[in-house]
Amino acid sequence: MSDIDGWLLQVTSGDPRDGEQQVDMYAAWETSEDAAAALVTKTFALAEDQLVAVVDTLPAEALTKLGLSPGQACPFVEEAISE
Repeated sequence: MSDIDGWLLQVTSGDPRDGEQQVDMYAAWETSEDAAAALVTKTFALAEDQLVAVVDTLPAEALTKLGLSPGQACPFVEEAISE
């Protein structure tokens, strides 16, 4: 397996000038940043105006605690991996 198992991604939507900015965090079990961003975009049907940014890497152990298998994505729940 590669050194990187998955990614923590931030999805930002809305315009902060209108006070409507929202930030959501997702985990994706993909080895490349591009594949992880594409998986989150497809899985959660993100709109073109939603910005996806990679925040950090995640080890297989954390991804498993989130209930993921390779090729899957989910909303990131920090409490799930800190137990």
